[in-house]
Amino acid sequence: MTPRSRHLRAVTAPAAAGRRSYTDEFRQAAVARVSAGEPVAAVVRELGVARNTLKAWVRDSSTGASESEGSEVVNDASALLTTAATGSRRDVLVQLRDKTATKIDAGLSAREYPVHVRLLDEIIQSIAAIDAQDRADQETIGLEDEPLDPEDI
Repeated sequence: MTPRSRHLRAVTAPAAAGRRSYTDEFRQAAVARVSAGEPVAAVVRELGVARNTLKAWVRDSSTGASESEGSEVVNDASALLTTAATGSRRDVLVQLRDKTATKIDAGLSAREYPVHVRLLDEIIQSIAAIDAQDRADQETIGLEDEPLDPEDI
């Protein structure tokens, strides 16, 4: 056992046959290691926890975070729906870009970071494409037709 995990020993309890009980501190430390980018296999091997147990802890910790931010998520969703109801795809993309950038700035796990960066890049490209199309449309509208000469007919 490494010195790092020596203080994070599991607490065994005779609650159920063959079942182990873990302290909240132990669970949080294990989840923190995975969230920091350490491979699940390494954490499982070092701490002696079942792989599915650790994955459940990680899933529960991310669910708990989103539940605590529940009202914020609902407000964000309703704002996004309101923007979508205006019919402006660009406005929706701008709002998504801002939300995604805020998430990246707030800090993401090593696993989530590349996904969000790719999403942000795709959103920015979509906004640029809409802007380019709008500019092309404006240039087309700005062109005046030449007056029709009846002799040319």
